[in-house]
Amino acid sequence: MLKSFLFPRLFTHPGRTLVLTASLGLFFLSCSRPEPLRIGTTEIPFQLVDDAYQSMTHSFLVEGHDTICRSLLMNGLAVGAILHQRLPQESAAARALAQEIAERLQAGSRFADELLRWTEEQSLSVQVLLPKQPSPSALGAAISAAVASLVPGEWAGPVQTSYGWELVFLAERQAGPRNRAQVSLYVIQFPVGSSGARRQAEADWSTLPLSGNQELMDCLSLEFRRNRIVSQDQK
Repeated sequence: MLKSFLFPRLFTHPGRTLVLTASLGLFFLSCSRPEPLRIGTTEIPFQLVDDAYQSMTHSFLVEGHDTICRSLLMNGLAVGAILHQRLPQESAAARALAQEIAERLQAGSRFADELLRWTEEQSLSVQVLLPKQPSPSALGAAISAAVASLVPGEWAGPVQTSYGWELVFLAERQAGPRNRAQVSLYVIQFPVGSSGARRQAEADWSTLPLSGNQELMDCLSLEFRRNRIVSQDQK
């Protein structure tokens, strides 16, 4: 069956290599492709949400489909889609920078070395991330989905987030159920847009009219949808 791939991932692990690549573009189109969720004139592809959901089931098997999709949409997946569609040239440029580092990692470079090099080039400081639960509310939707199936020592990216593009390394996953066991991450970030542009994307997600995919709209809370659903007669 023809498919479109919208949730980019690239995984490596010491001693073995697994590559899963994707593009923001629609490589293959299917006549039966589900309708996107629309926020104003911006579209969130169904496949973007479904791919993230499928990844999340590695950690959140006890959660229902609607609960996971709602958490993903409300914790950055929707805002990220809006941001990157509003700023396609900036998004493409940031992704290209991230891909350069991803290719060096794929060739065997150490994540810690690439993180140090990037922070020095950008005059940033390496931040020590405290352990967090692997949930969208704690890590952000895209990062939580990207690390859900990883084991310590693996990395993923470039991942499209509500901040920009990111490469993420899973340093530690604590013992316990995967949906509660805290994880420690190292992240290399490539911002897209200004802080103002990101705030505007958040505001638009919370205020603009909603239409399109009924399954995704049904995942959202009644309060969030109130007075925002566009009926067929209004289109």
